[in-house]
Amino acid sequence: MMLKLRYGLLVTVLGHFLVPKVIGSEIVEDCEPSTPLGVNSQEMLKDKTTKITPGKKVAKIQADMLTPNRVKEALGNDVFAKLDGILWDDVSSPDTDFESPNKRALVRKLRTLCAKSSTAKSQTYLGEVLKLREEMLRVHAERLIEHSKDYFQQLFPKATISFHEKLNGDQLGTKVLIEQKGRSVTYYVKTHSGGIKKSGSSAAETVNPKELLTYALLEALHFGPGVHFFGRDKQHLYIATKDINTDGQFTEYSLVKQDNVKAVFGALTDVDLKQLNPEVVESMIAQDIVAQNFIRMMSVLDLFARLIRLTDLQTNGGNFGFVQFSDHESFLSLLKIIDFRLVAEKYFQRVHQGDWDLFLSGEGFFEDNLDERVEYILQKRDVALRTKLATDIFQHELAEWTNVMSAAIEKVKNAIELLSEVSEKDKADLFRKLDDDAKILIENFNFFHRELGLTG
Repeated sequence: MMLKLRYGLLVTVLGHFLVPKVIGSEIVEDCEPSTPLGVNSQEMLKDKTTKITPGKKVAKIQADMLTPNRVKEALGNDVFAKLDGILWDDVSSPDTDFESPNKRALVRKLRTLCAKSSTAKSQTYLGEVLKLREEMLRVHAERLIEHSKDYFQQLFPKATISFHEKLNGDQLGTKVLIEQKGRSVTYYVKTHSGGIKKSGSSAAETVNPKELLTYALLEALHFGPGVHFFGRDKQHLYIATKDINTDGQFTEYSLVKQDNVKAVFGALTDVDLKQLNPEVVESMIAQDIVAQNFIRMMSVLDLFARLIRLTDLQTNGGNFGFVQFSDHESFLSLLKIIDFRLVAEKYFQRVHQGDWDLFLSGEGFFEDNLDERVEYILQKRDVALRTKLATDIFQHELAEWTNVMSAAIEKVKNAIELLSEVSEKDKADLFRKLDDDAKILIENFNFFHRELGLTG
């Protein structure tokens, strides 16, 4: 049975919105997707080419509003004269894309000029400009819902799928609930980091393939959520991550409470690490497997950040946490990284001797540590203990780094290939960037591998 779509988007002038809902009816027996690596976006959209799209509707509104006569009437000839360089044939045309740079720039200028004016006509026009801005953002929200609906409906053909408000983060997104007979699974969908924000304050940038590769690599190494990539083009690409709580009880590091703090920190729960002698601390750790696991997981987190060149991680307790498995043979918590930021491309992406020296000194892309536990584990702990643990992590948790890279690359390439509106040239450019990024990550791994004495 086809899904029934209910669009109920409410966008305020501040850019906050309520995500619409999609309701289905039929239910299948399990929650495993029918297509593991994705579905064809071109196939999904083949029946949508003849209808008037939301973007076309907004372009028509723009054609009526963004004309020289309307602007002169609202702001007067003197203010209009200040709008030099405007390509009026472009912004007044319903055939020009609604989010073209010229249209976006003019809407921003008109909003500012109208706000500075006190005439009745300018204030009336300001209301129209603000409403137009809402409608432009509404298109992006509806596109995200539409692509998410099509993608997940093909993965779960007979499921009940509903969309709910995404509360956290500044990126445009939604929460997808997939319900089947007695079971459910949640996915969180958002634009890529350079995509449209909730505020709609800037145009979407081209996706960085390294961001997608990082999500795929973390998933393959079991330190990130299950992830899917889909979308429209290289600017409008969406990342869907599976709710970590599907596999167990997940707690963000910043939300670890007293009732489960010992299950995560163990002997490090009520210890003043700044006052105790390190030998005493290490003696306590040596007798507690939970504390040992916590130290190991935080060290894995730190190595990920250094190898991939991630920031906003070691110091952001909302971007990672720990899963406790109720039906797993081990009672120890497993690290899960749910968000991150890539270090800007202008900085070196390859690690070098200076990065190794920073690791030895416990420094890097973070200045203020999360708390005294993290400070002890990543900075204050004896360097010989930290390097010994890093060596063991490279031989176990990260041992398949190079091997899983090929699977992660294939997953990202498959998603790019299936984007519905990307030229072959743009695809080739994205593939080239992806391969370069993967090569660098393998080189970074090999560099640390050698410095740890694991390669002759």
